[in-house]
Amino acid sequence: MKQSYQLIFLFFVISLTGFTQDVLYFMNYDTLLSKVISIKLNEIEYKKFNNLKGPSYFVNIEKINKIVYSNGSADEFNYLQPRVNYEGENAALVLVSGDRIDIILFSVDANNIRYKKKDNLLGPNYYSSMDKIHKIEYANGEENIFNKLKVQKSPKKKKVVGNLIRTDWKNYYLDDYRISAKKVEKRLEALNDADVTKLLNEARQVKTFAKTLGYSSIGFAIIGLGTAFTGLFVRAVNGANEVLVFSGWSGVMTLVTLIGSGSLRPVYKDRMKRAIALYNQKIDQ
Repeated sequence: MKQSYQLIFLFFVISLTGFTQDVLYFMNYDTLLSKVISIKLNEIEYKKFNNLKGPSYFVNIEKINKIVYSNGSADEFNYLQPRVNYEGENAALVLVSGDRIDIILFSVDANNIRYKKKDNLLGPNYYSSMDKIHKIEYANGEENIFNKLKVQKSPKKKKVVGNLIRTDWKNYYLDDYRISAKKVEKRLEALNDADVTKLLNEARQVKTFAKTLGYSSIGFAIIGLGTAFTGLFVRAVNGANEVLVFSGWSGVMTLVTLIGSGSLRPVYKDRMKRAIALYNQKIDQ
C-alpha cells in the first residue's frame, strides 16, 4: 500500500513539472526546454529544464526568436530569418510603405534581398535593403516578416481657391482665404491689362509717396527730440531759445508728414479697389 502511494506521488510530481516548462525558440530554429529566470536588456537567464538545480545559462536576446511560457503566453523578440538561397522562387515583397511587388526571389542575407521583377524577367537584378521590407510572401502561403508597416498618413486636401479677389478696407481675400497686398498686386500685374495696370501703377505711386512721408516723419521726430534736449541745455546755459524754436518746427513737420502719410492710405486703397473690380470683371467674362 505504501508503494502505491509513492507511485501516485511520483506520477503527480512528473505531471506537475510537465506544466512548468518554458520553451526557448532560437533564431537557428532550435528549441530548448528550460525555466526562464530573468529577461534583461540584452540577455536572457535560464536553467535547463532537465537540470533545474544546475547552473544558470545566459543567451543574447538577438539569438532568440521567442519564448513560450508554461502558462501558454509568449514573448517575441526577433523575426526568424528566411532561407538564404531560393533559386528563382515565386514570391511577393511587401514594403514597409505598403507597396507590393511580385518577384522572382534569388537570395536573402542580413542586409539585402536580391530579386527580379516578375513582369521583367529579362531585366536587371534588384537589391532591396532589409529595413525597407515588411515581409516576403511565398507561393506556398508562407511568409517571413521583418519590419512593421509604416502608418499611412492620409494626404492633405489641397485648398481649391478661386481667382476672384474681394476686399474690405483692411484685407484682401481669395474666396475665404486672406492674402497679402503684395500677392494681389502680382495677380493684377499678371493679367497684363492696360486699364488694370494703370490703376495699379497709380496705387503703387501713392503707396511709395506715403512711405516716404512716413519715413520723413520718423526723421523729423528724431531731429526734434535731439534739438529739444540741446535747446534745454542751451537755454539753461545762456537763456537762448533759438534751438527750442527749431525743435518746435521739427515737431510741426513730424505732425504734418505723419498726417500726410495717413491721409494717402485711403487713396491707395481706393485705387486698389477700383483695379480689383476691373480685374474681376475681366477674368469673369
